[in-house]
Amino acid sequence: MKINTDILKEKLSSRKLWAAVVGFCVSVGAAVFCPDMDEESVQLIISGCVALVAYIVGEGIADSGKNKKE
Repeated sequence: MKINTDILKEKLSSRKLWAAVVGFCVSVGAAVFCPDMDEESVQLIISGCVALVAYIVGEGIADSGKNKKE
Protein backbone atom coordinates (compact mmCIF):
# COMPACT_ATOMS: atom_id res chain seq x y z
CA MET A 1 0.00 0.00 0.00
CA LYS A 2 1.52 3.27 -1.12
CA ILE A 3 0.87 6.38 0.96
CA ASN A 4 0.47 9.65 -0.89
CA THR A 5 2.77 12.04 0.98
CA ASP A 6 0.98 15.13 -0.32
CA ILE A 7 -2.31 14.00 1.20
CA LEU A 8 -0.55 13.01 4.42
CA LYS A 9 1.10 16.44 4.70
CA GLU A 10 -2.26 18.11 4.03
CA LYS A 11 -3.97 16.08 6.76
CA LEU A 12 -1.20 16.64 9.31
CA SER A 13 -1.24 20.38 8.72
CA SER A 14 -4.97 20.57 9.36
CA ARG A 15 -5.91 22.83 12.25
CA LYS A 16 -9.09 20.81 12.73
CA LEU A 17 -7.05 17.66 13.30
CA TRP A 18 -4.85 19.27 15.91
CA ALA A 19 -7.83 20.88 17.63
CA ALA A 20 -9.50 17.46 17.85
CA VAL A 21 -6.29 15.83 19.16
CA VAL A 22 -5.78 18.56 21.76
CA GLY A 23 -9.43 18.32 22.82
CA PHE A 24 -9.08 14.57 23.24
CA CYS A 25 -5.79 14.80 25.15
CA VAL A 26 -7.02 17.53 27.47
CA SER A 27 -10.24 15.75 28.32
CA VAL A 28 -8.60 12.36 28.87
CA GLY A 29 -5.72 13.97 30.79
CA ALA A 30 -8.13 15.83 33.05
CA ALA A 31 -10.02 12.61 33.71
CA VAL A 32 -6.90 10.51 34.32
CA PHE A 33 -5.26 12.97 36.69
CA CYS A 34 -8.47 13.44 38.63
CA PRO A 35 -8.00 11.91 42.10
CA ASP A 36 -11.17 9.82 41.95
CA MET A 37 -12.98 8.46 38.91
CA ASP A 38 -16.49 9.82 39.09
CA GLU A 39 -19.26 10.59 36.61
CA GLU A 40 -17.62 13.86 35.59
CA SER A 41 -14.38 12.08 34.68
CA VAL A 42 -16.25 9.64 32.47
CA GLN A 43 -18.04 12.54 30.77
CA LEU A 44 -14.66 14.18 30.07
CA ILE A 45 -13.38 11.04 28.38
CA ILE A 46 -16.56 10.72 26.33
CA SER A 47 -16.34 14.37 25.23
CA GLY A 48 -12.77 13.80 24.08
CA CYS A 49 -13.84 10.82 22.02
CA VAL A 50 -16.72 12.84 20.56
CA ALA A 51 -14.25 15.52 19.44
CA LEU A 52 -12.24 12.94 17.50
CA VAL A 53 -15.34 11.31 16.01
CA ALA A 54 -16.65 14.72 14.92
CA TYR A 55 -13.35 15.41 13.16
CA ILE A 56 -13.37 12.05 11.40
CA VAL A 57 -16.98 12.46 10.25
CA GLY A 58 -16.34 16.03 9.12
CA GLU A 59 -13.31 15.03 7.10
CA GLY A 60 -15.24 12.16 5.56
CA ILE A 61 -18.01 14.50 4.46
CA ALA A 62 -15.51 17.00 3.10
CA ASP A 63 -13.62 14.30 1.22
CA SER A 64 -16.80 12.89 -0.28
CA GLY A 65 -17.73 16.39 -1.46
CA LYS A 66 -14.32 16.80 -3.09
CA ASN A 67 -14.62 13.44 -4.84
CA LYS A 68 -18.03 14.28 -6.29
CA LYS A 69 -16.67 17.47 -7.88
CA GLU A 70 -13.77 15.64 -9.56
